[in-house]
Amino acid sequence: MKQLQHLTSSERDKITILQGEGLSIRKIAKELGRSPSTISRELNRPEALYYRGKYIGSQTDIRVKNNCKESHKRENPYLSLRWVQDFIKNNLKYGYSPEIISHLLKKEHGISLSHERIYIYIYSPKKENYGIYY
Repeated sequence: MKQLQHLTSSERDKITILQGEGLSIRKIAKELGRSPSTISRELNRPEALYYRGKYIGSQTDIRVKNNCKESHKRENPYLSLRWVQDFIKNNLKYGYSPEIISHLLKKEHGISLSHERIYIYIYSPKKENYGIYY
């Protein structure tokens, strides 16, 4: 089974060139060694940028990468609240695990914060007013 990979910037540029030459999606896919559905999804994705009806791969690549960075931010709005930070800190002092703390936050305050997110929070580099200081 072939491993799935994202399109590279050079592949997006090649799509721009091949589409400009009037090649069909199937011919572009064959040229790149990709599935026609991959090319079709790329041309129809929300981040795809067009100029005068022609796909612009270089600008689309920038938009896709920026979107990926934005969607993978490791910040959680609840963790910026001081009382949530204190809640985590106090429960860690009592020996509770992040799994238990996550459950307590959900049960007592209705806040959904995964134990994985709490682990990342505990071990992440500390920022001013953001993080647990021992």
